Amino acid sequence: MKRALSLLAALLMVVVVGLLATGSPASAAFSNCPSNKFCVWIDSNGGGTMYYWDTAYLGHCQNIGYPFNDQVSSIRNNYSSPWKVSTYYDANCLGGITSDYSTFQGYVGSGQQMNLTGFHNDQSSSFKVYQ
Repeated sequence: MKRALSLLAALLMVVVVGLLATGSPASAAFSNCPSNKFCVWIDSNGGGTMYYWDTAYLGHCQNIGYPFNDQVSSIRNNYSSPWKVSTYYDANCLGGITSDYSTFQGYVGSGQQMNLTGFHNDQSSSFKVYQ
């Protein structure tokens, strides 16, 4: 019994050390957002998992959906001018705009990016692309 516990402890130690030694995948960055896409990230500064939408959504509201709903911490509008993007608290572009009005007037212009900070962080459920 004592030997079995020792072997189990050794095996557990190998697993823990292996997990600690394994790095996390490389983080995305704002510059990784492809041309003519709207990109969102789970972490600030374009970090963590990224998802993007193409130009098919121009002029329409789009729900962000699983697993990014209420998890978005940074965004980039990489659509060509003159398209703007606003993110919203609720599905179907309802509930108010989640971006900082003082800095971005409620939208992110073409080529702009931002972190959603304070009470805006992890709150976006939909977005709209418009002129």
